[in-house]
Amino acid sequence: MSTTHVETAAGDFPLPPFEFTDGDAREVLVAPYEGGPGDDEFEALRSMYDGWPRDTQSQGLPPIARTRTEQWLRDVLDGVNTVAWHGETAVGHAMLVPDPDAGGEEYELAVFVRPRYQGAGVGTRLVEGLLAQGYRAGVRVVWLTVGSWNDPALRLYRRLGFETTSFLQPGWLDEGPDAHIARMELRL
Repeated sequence: MSTTHVETAAGDFPLPPFEFTDGDAREVLVAPYEGGPGDDEFEALRSMYDGWPRDTQSQGLPPIARTRTEQWLRDVLDGVNTVAWHGETAVGHAMLVPDPDAGGEEYELAVFVRPRYQGAGVGTRLVEGLLAQGYRAGVRVVWLTVGSWNDPALRLYRRLGFETTSFLQPGWLDEGPDAHIARMELRL
């Protein structure tokens, strides 16, 4: 499979679909999400979130209950979505969701990778593909929030060109030096 790249102000990113071998020698396909509620692709994506470990949630996501997961997916699938597949199994999902407070000018990025696929490059390639796909769809400003204690995610986002624009200290976080959420932004 030949890979097309999309050149943006933030860098050159591979456009899905494309395949790669992850750091654990698994063949992974990164592809645009093209399904709809109730079809096989939706069910495979929803099942990726079944039994998601609570201790790996980020800011309450993904939802734990199946009905909440299905509703959440219906909501976020209105944006730009990319899925990482290992065979027939969805192992990662990245999304750009329009920010309603920004009048369609900004998109929030979220990415989820099954724990046993983390640390093998799946998240990096998934986000790269999502950024290319988003750029092709007209997305120019992407933002995200990440816990200041999440060093692997912070390294990934900085490597991709995201810059920290502010820190938040929500009331639900414990006190302490690491009790902050970083807001990061990327202009494509």
